[in-house]
Amino acid sequence: MILRGMGSRCLISLKEGTTKAVCWLSLDQDCDFGPMFDKLQNDDKKKIAKRIQWVIEGKATNNKENFRSLGDGIWEMKAGQIRLTYCHHRSIKDLIVLLHMFIKKNQKTPPEEIKRARKRRDIADTIDRLTE
Repeated sequence: MILRGMGSRCLISLKEGTTKAVCWLSLDQDCDFGPMFDKLQNDDKKKIAKRIQWVIEGKATNNKENFRSLGDGIWEMKAGQIRLTYCHHRSIKDLIVLLHMFIKKNQKTPPEEIKRARKRRDIADTIDRLTE
């Protein structure tokens, strides 16, 4: 299985037999996962990829150091100051949607980032199938 975005990019290659799929929305350049991921240092890319792997393997919800719920089925993934919000698609089984990435500068997640994640989750939930 290859992790692909709704703009088709390969990020992680998984063992055969893995049933999870991961995608991201391409809505704007400021917080889209793909363009922001491309700008990261290699160490940060590895951290993010490792955490996405944990989500795929179902190990994220028990890892309070690197993950936390923002409510409404939206999760925040932490890698240093980098934050990545994601959710599990409501109707497509085993689909994980990376909502957006941002740099967190304060202790508390800014309300506008949570609002953006909710809006993107709602858009993702209108998609009823994946295409490449």
